[in-house]
Amino acid sequence: MIARNKKGAQFWVNEFKSVNLKEDQFYYTSSGIAIIFGEYEYGPYSNGIHTFKIPSSVYK
Repeated sequence: MIARNKKGAQFWVNEFKSVNLKEDQFYYTSSGIAIIFGEYEYGPYSNGIHTFKIPSSVYK
């Protein structure tokens, strides 16, 4: 989110604490997981829906 803010996005980074596996949307990929944040979840509507890819090397 911080890197995308530097490119002009407007994520509310301070509000993000962790991923809730019971409520947040995610899916597995061949290289890790992808977490999907909807509109208004951590930024304005104009940000749209964003997917953040987390490589498996981070959590193995």
